[in-house]
Amino acid sequence: MPTPVVWSERPEPNATGLKDCTYSAGLMGLVHGGKVDYALGIYSVAEREALERSDDQPNETGASLDDLVLAIKRRYGIALTKIGVEFMADRHGRTDLAFIIQGVNGNLPAGHPQRRWDPTFTGGHCVTVIPTGNGTHVRWLDPLAPNKFAGDTVAWTTVMKWIGNMPSQITVRMGAYAPPAPKVYTQAEMDAVTAQLAACRTALAKVTADLAAANARIAAARTALGG
Repeated sequence: MPTPVVWSERPEPNATGLKDCTYSAGLMGLVHGGKVDYALGIYSVAEREALERSDDQPNETGASLDDLVLAIKRRYGIALTKIGVEFMADRHGRTDLAFIIQGVNGNLPAGHPQRRWDPTFTGGHCVTVIPTGNGTHVRWLDPLAPNKFAGDTVAWTTVMKWIGNMPSQITVRMGAYAPPAPKVYTQAEMDAVTAQLAACRTALAKVTADLAAANARIAAARTALGG
């Protein structure tokens, strides 16, 4: 299963500001879910922009989680569900889950490491976090970071402070949208197929021999009849 890295909201070819964090976070969640096939390329600006244009929100104006759910449904046929942040409370160690969350950068103090990609920005933002497994920290994937950045290890207490009063999040389970795994055949199944092929070869050899004999009889008959 692929390990998601940052799908950045940089660069932004269609506006002077950065407003695509929710779409970027949603795409990172889908990668965690196992979706790696994207028409315009994984981790590409073009795919992010195409997703942004799949909902009813005016482009380059930001998006809610509801907008994200609609855009992903329309573009990929995947139905995500927005639920309360309280769902995360007893799942802090679940490495199989990714949480697409919205918060406010201004909830963290100036100079905080999680504000370093845009130190003066204090508004609403969206990131994807994945528990590291120890129950106390997550891997924080911030769309403001450079594309394919591996993310930061951040304490859950910081995550919840950043979220503040934001009520909702989207949970994606690892592998939920992965393509079906190829069938693995047992030795018994392969032996059965080999036996079937051998039987087919034997039958084909008999048909070939019978056809040759029939052609020989036809030729003999023609000879007997004078050509």
